[in-house]
Amino acid sequence: MITVGVDLAASAATTAAAVLDWTATPGPRLLDLVQPADDGAIVAACEDADKIGLDCPLGWPLPFVDFVTAHRDGRPVADAGTVEQRRRLAYRATDLYCQQLGMRPLSVSADRIGHAAFRAAALLPRLDTGTDRSGAGRVVETYPAGSLRQWGDASPHGYKGATGATRLTAKITWLLGVLPITFTSDVVRHAFTASDHAFDAVVAGITARLALEPDALLEIPPEWRDQARVEGWIAVPRPESLRELATR
Repeated sequence: MITVGVDLAASAATTAAAVLDWTATPGPRLLDLVQPADDGAIVAACEDADKIGLDCPLGWPLPFVDFVTAHRDGRPVADAGTVEQRRRLAYRATDLYCQQLGMRPLSVSADRIGHAAFRAAALLPRLDTGTDRSGAGRVVETYPAGSLRQWGDASPHGYKGATGATRLTAKITWLLGVLPITFTSDVVRHAFTASDHAFDAVVAGITARLALEPDALLEIPPEWRDQARVEGWIAVPRPESLRELATR
């Protein structure tokens, strides 16, 4: 079984793709880590993947799409004079759900992550994903900070960039202590430990593996399933899922 995790950024330079082989147990073997990764490199890395975890919003809030379409057509738009009214334009159903769990996903319609989402929208058809963005198909949306939080990381942020290097090292040590990961070479091991983008890609690939397990993820609430198919839905692992995966 092969999963691929992609930390998708607007720029190929800060995009990483991790290819994980789950044939041996316990834990996966990291076959390859590609960074930088342009769209062609991502498609190639995902060629044999059973599941792909994409760390990027897969869609936009439906009220936002309606708002922009009405504005384009010169029709009256929804009121947006208060913070609460703007929340439904800024956040998808999955973002609001994650906020209830104490997570802080960025707004795809009002934050810089929208640039990565533009790229994702063009990339998804090349990955044979179909039109269901809820995670039911080949691609599942992931949120590494959210996965880490669910697995017990009390401070799942602050490991980005040069200022977060020490915290990144601690997170890598913690992850390897829970889920044994082997590497095809010292080059791949170094790539994993040297970049927060590579780390996020591996976490996305692990979350993609959990998406293939019954009951390893929190279920999409019934009232949000229709929106999830269009807007995308963040895969939220159950708290015990990582340790259970390590014992399979």
